[in-house]
Amino acid sequence: HTPGHMCLYLEEEKLMFLGDHVLFDITPNIYYWSGVEDSLQDYLDSLIKIRNYEIETPFAAHRQNGTDIKRRIAEIIEHHESRLAEIISIVKQEEGLNAQEIAIRMSWAIPCKAWGDFPIIQRWFAMGEAIAHLDHLCQRKILSRDFEQQQGKYYLL
Repeated sequence: HTPGHMCLYLEEEKLMFLGDHVLFDITPNIYYWSGVEDSLQDYLDSLIKIRNYEIETPFAAHRQNGTDIKRRIAEIIEHHESRLAEIISIVKQEEGLNAQEIAIRMSWAIPCKAWGDFPIIQRWFAMGEAIAHLDHLCQRKILSRDFEQQQGKYYLL
């Protein structure tokens, strides 16, 4: 879920140490990384790679652990597809929004009533994830980004 992240696989034991790459009770934060063209696509590609391993025992770095990694990978991919659809819907409703304006309109699984109530670290995670998804949509030529007064504005293509 970050550049340089590795999972360790023990073939004989069919065991994989996942780090934060696959978490079973939350989705890993996929962040915009400077110098990475499409962080989300890199992450999705890496999920597909590990899905091909024969894993009987997956070990996530923290939080709850699970056993059905193929199902969890499918859930995570579906989560990101839903996120992308949500962003497209937001931009369709109001083109020319910047990343923060889009992030504020997105749904987040955090017990806060409004964006301003989010703890600052949660806003940081949310912004990074929103930008990673926006970059992905721009790379796929679904959205375009126009820089206006040093601020990216997003439009449907």
